[in-house]
Amino acid sequence: PTSDPNLSEDPPNLPRQELWRAYIHQGRAFLERGILNNPDNWSMNRDLGMLLADPFKAEAFPDRAQAFSAAADAYQRAASTKGAPSYIARNWFYAVARVPGREDQARTIGEKLFAEDRRNRTPTMRGLLFVLRMHADPSRDPNALLKEMFTSDENAYFALSAIWLDSKDEYPVDGIAAVLPGLESSLSIPWEKSALNPNNRR
Repeated sequence: PTSDPNLSEDPPNLPRQELWRAYIHQGRAFLERGILNNPDNWSMNRDLGMLLADPFKAEAFPDRAQAFSAAADAYQRAASTKGAPSYIARNWFYAVARVPGREDQARTIGEKLFAEDRRNRTPTMRGLLFVLRMHADPSRDPNALLKEMFTSDENAYFALSAIWLDSKDEYPVDGIAAVLPGLESSLSIPWEKSALNPNNRR
């Protein structure tokens, strides 16, 4: 043990997991104070959005809907600030898409971003727009929508299987289960590598 009080160890009466949560919340408070004092600094809002949406910090923010909603607000502020990179608007879309009840708003945001800038036509953007269009109209033919949105089965499988498998990201998955069997058959995906194999979900 050290004799320097400025180098004291973690409080012995505070469980390690609670200490970890306290540090995360201190980081959030630090960023929120910084944003109040520097409203034109897009990077602080981005960092707040990243903190709140980080799947590895989910235990610190157990109300995930609230966390994603607050992350979306932070990303929106960052995206609307002069000089902000284009990817931040996509992060705004990704955060809104994960808030239950805001799927229609997310679809509107995503459709606009997708149409106005080719840099927004990423696999995740395409995959989530597929999901949100299926959410808006569950009676829609998912295979017809698949052909409309993707240039190949390989591209479709890459985008949709990633959303399906990465459960820690908490994206909606409407319509994906309906098209994965056909895609895996077309691409000759073996069961041990199948996105439908529960052993492969993360």
